[in-house]
Amino acid sequence: MCLAIALLCAAGLTGPALAASPLLLAVRINGAAVGDFVPLLREGDRWFAQAEALARWRIAPAGPARRVDGMDWWALPGMPRLDATTQTLLLDLPASAFDLQRVDLRPARPAAVEAPLTPGLALDYDFNLEAGEGRPQAAALLDFGAFGLARLPGTLRHRMVLRTLPDAGRALRLDTRWRIEQPAQLRAWTFGDTFTCNGDFAGTARFAGVQLATDFGLRPDLVTFPLPALGGSASVPSAVDLLVDGRTVGATQVGSGPFALDNPPLAAGAGEVTVVQQDVLGRARQISVPYYVSPRLLKPGLSDTCLEAGRLRRDYGVRSNDYGGTFSAAGIRRGLTSVLTLAGRVEAGEVSGMQVGMNWLAGRLGVFTLQTAASTGDAGGGSRQALRFERQTRAFSLSAGIETASAGYRRLGGEALPDKRSSLFVGLPVGGANLTLAGIWQDSRTTGPSTRIASASLSMRVASGWFGQFTIQQQDGETTAFAVFTRAFGERRHMALSAQNRHGETLATLQAQSSEPLSGGPGWHVLASAGAHARQVAGMSWLGNAGRFALEAAHESAGDAYALRAGGRGGLVWADGALTVTRGLGEGAIARVSLPGMAHVPILYQHRVVTTTDANGEAWVTGLLPYENNVIALDPRALPIAVRLDREAVVVRPPARTAVTLGFPLTAQRAALVRIVDSAGVPIPLGARARTADGRRLPFGRNGEVYVDRPAAHNRLQVEWPRGQCAIEFEFPPGDDPQPRLGPFVCESLI
Repeated sequence: MCLAIALLCAAGLTGPALAASPLLLAVRINGAAVGDFVPLLREGDRWFAQAEALARWRIAPAGPARRVDGMDWWALPGMPRLDATTQTLLLDLPASAFDLQRVDLRPARPAAVEAPLTPGLALDYDFNLEAGEGRPQAAALLDFGAFGLARLPGTLRHRMVLRTLPDAGRALRLDTRWRIEQPAQLRAWTFGDTFTCNGDFAGTARFAGVQLATDFGLRPDLVTFPLPALGGSASVPSAVDLLVDGRTVGATQVGSGPFALDNPPLAAGAGEVTVVQQDVLGRARQISVPYYVSPRLLKPGLSDTCLEAGRLRRDYGVRSNDYGGTFSAAGIRRGLTSVLTLAGRVEAGEVSGMQVGMNWLAGRLGVFTLQTAASTGDAGGGSRQALRFERQTRAFSLSAGIETASAGYRRLGGEALPDKRSSLFVGLPVGGANLTLAGIWQDSRTTGPSTRIASASLSMRVASGWFGQFTIQQQDGETTAFAVFTRAFGERRHMALSAQNRHGETLATLQAQSSEPLSGGPGWHVLASAGAHARQVAGMSWLGNAGRFALEAAHESAGDAYALRAGGRGGLVWADGALTVTRGLGEGAIARVSLPGMAHVPILYQHRVVTTTDANGEAWVTGLLPYENNVIALDPRALPIAVRLDREAVVVRPPARTAVTLGFPLTAQRAALVRIVDSAGVPIPLGARARTADGRRLPFGRNGEVYVDRPAAHNRLQVEWPRGQCAIEFEFPPGDDPQPRLGPFVCESLI
């Protein structure tokens, strides 16, 4: 008897046992349907769900899991209620019961194709020929490149200049380097000629050696500077709009619970961002937050590092292989907090030094930059200090700085700095115009005489389509005044009128130009000036698949001198065993589009026609932006009717100074234009539909005709329109006609 009583008591204390079989129920959370036929287990008033459902609803599992038949179940929070009539489980939960949902406000990055890199060689050229009163002159810049050869990573580059001037030498090497980019690690290796790092606070110098440095340019979509934390909390699913200074810049949908808005599209400077939240019942609320965004700062935890060593370059552009002493250096910038970024650099060599600096965001006031440095070398030792302040808003900008250096301070390459340099730049609106004021004051004992520069510039729209800018500048007691009026006539044509007064002499100039269309074609420009140093210029140019070529004639009134100039810019690419002329590789990348047998097909880059395929169905698209979203497409209207295009556009993100090969799969296809009439011989009316065997619905055109693509050898069409349904069967004839006309066929009623 006592044992039975104990068992009953235990059963009463523990409540009903957890059901062994799940129930399939609909679920509504805070009034919103979140699932149908969700497996749930019940234990008295408690309900349990699996982890997959909780994750879908963004509810964090709480407490230990209950294991039933080898599966884990977690208790639902709150007090669930079962609506037996609709077989729906109802939950009313506070926002705190949900996990944080993060919404990225950046535009979705389109999927890019894995375009194979094409091994090859490239030669870019830019030449200029001039004949006039004196000896004819010629110069050419040659830029050699290699990519993907012998399976070597990275790219090779060698640049040189050829001149006919006797005092400049006939050949001059500029630089040679091997660069390996590693986008996943945001870093790049450079072997050969390059620039030193940390130039924003340590200056830059050319050198030859090895460098390992962070390169944020390998990920153009990466936001490197801090952005304000935006978000809120929603009790029910809501629509969220983002406004910056009163302008809508983004919109999204959020579910119940707390939410965070990542990467809002904010411009640099100060402003106010407003989050407007409206739920499904129409209730709205908004939160406004002031912000200040500066690219000079790094996100907390993000670093920009650099290690380099080599020999400093001297007389660049004058001598081919003039190098000085050796050096080694290391530098780093790191974001400590959302308002503080620290920087430091150490250098060892003929001039050794150390620099440290910081960028500090002072609330919404602006960004202060503080730098200090010390050096030692043959000139002795010295120090440098710099302080800058920047403030930017949509209507006002201010930049002020002061920099001092002692007589013995030298930068890495031995460069001496002015003793004191102060600068001030102010931009502000005045009525419907923009006013810019600038001033530079520089004093030095070692770098030359003192300099005083002050200028004021006013820019505005002066008439329909005309834009004007007026500038006055004073430098060391001499005043120059300048005015220019410009107007665009469409996308390619521009005109400018300008006048300048300097040293009491006035020069008035009229110039007009028409640039070449991106797809290729002619361009021209003319210039005529009157007054001191008057001249007249007229030229024409041509842009084609082989590059841009120009011819120009000029006349200088002073001395009655004439000159004739000719120039060209383009490139050669050797890839896949063939040599091709192109518009040049430049600093970007190129793509080889292959459409075998499809000649004269327009190729689009960033939605604009830039070239057409040649007789072999190939084309080269130049000027691709490294690691950016480059959209390359073709115009399907130019393809034969018997060809079906599987995709019209692709997105590629090639590395810098490389070539990729793109193929657009083409499928040979035939089609038929089928004419169908009803039992009375009347054509099937416009707007009716024909259903194919595979479920496609084809619209009828005029005269009872329907276009049937991809027909089989034997076909059945079921026709539907308000008057009823009918069907036909027809055979697709063999032959070379890509689109035969078939019929008329009498449609047999199905009723």
